Amino acid sequence: MVKLKRIVLGCTANCYPWFDHFRGVLKRLVEARTKAETQRIDAQVRADGHRAEAEAQAAAMKLAAQAEAEAVRVKTEAEVSALREREQAAEAYSAHPALLRLQELETLRELARTANARIYIGFDKHRALDTNGARGK
Repeated sequence: MVKLKRIVLGCTANCYPWFDHFRGVLKRLVEARTKAETQRIDAQVRADGHRAEAEAQAAAMKLAAQAEAEAVRVKTEAEVSALREREQAAEAYSAHPALLRLQELETLRELARTANARIYIGFDKHRALDTNGARGK
């Protein structure tokens, strides 16, 4: 090829009629290689872009899953803590029934502050007394 180039470079197209054809073939070969290289680079860039996008989505999904897991863990801890507090309250109410009665009275006081609240307390017990009292008369 080097020898051929020396010959071709030293001569004009009139010396060798196949020179224009050879130059056209070389030009098409260079264009084809350039086009193929450009397409390969474009494909690589697209693949890198897709890979980066997939990695970003995977990272976002991982962070979301970790955040959800943390939220579930915190919620579970809060529920366990609330259950322990209820257990302690139940033990206190069992040991001191007056505390339970005090809690009932505080709840009734809060209900009494609501204008539309209707409170019915122990009507069955009072009805039995009224029935027995009426019969006795």
